[in-house]
Amino acid sequence: MVNGTIGERLKTFRKSKRLIGEAFGELLNLGKAGVAHIEAGRQNLSIEQLKTLVQLFPELNVYWLLTGQGEMYLKDKQELEEEVIPPWEALKESEPRYEKLLKQYYELRRLVKNLNLDFSLNESVKV
Repeated sequence: MVNGTIGERLKTFRKSKRLIGEAFGELLNLGKAGVAHIEAGRQNLSIEQLKTLVQLFPELNVYWLLTGQGEMYLKDKQELEEEVIPPWEALKESEPRYEKLLKQYYELRRLVKNLNLDFSLNESVKV
């Protein structure tokens, strides 16, 4: 069954990752309310948020997210989980949260660049 809106598909994807709205919102720099607004169709997903989704979740089929056609995942979910460790699973307790996420962001960015995709985000923050 294809969900009717981008927001509904985003919610389906978020739930498939077992993320609550608050955690998902932090990854997208939104917050819980922002995620709820997008999922309910009261707010649109921005290009920057879409770029962040692609960088954090390379297995997400963006065509499915935007159109509802095709499969949610580009490859077998198990294969991708072995290739790319999600940032929330790879965090070490010894580092401050921001630094951990930033390191994961740059690692995922490196992986995306290796795929020759251009999903550039603001370059002002460096580790």
